[in-house]
Amino acid sequence: MLASLITRALQLIFAIVVLALSVRAAKWQVYGSVPATTAFAAFTGGFAVLVSLVGIASIWISAIPAHHVDG
Repeated sequence: MLASLITRALQLIFAIVVLALSVRAAKWQVYGSVPATTAFAAFTGGFAVLVSLVGIASIWISAIPAHHVDG
């Protein structure tokens, strides 16, 4: 459980960094529209934040509880 939590926390930190850097790079764009690679990096960072938060929540929440059947 601790290893999963540390891994998801690192994933969240790196995802926030990717999102912040790509949004900052998009704000630097002066002429024309934002390049597709920068927009995709922002999407990837945002999606990774969502995935890491769901992963952290899944450590404590179980959607399908385990049932033990005595045979």
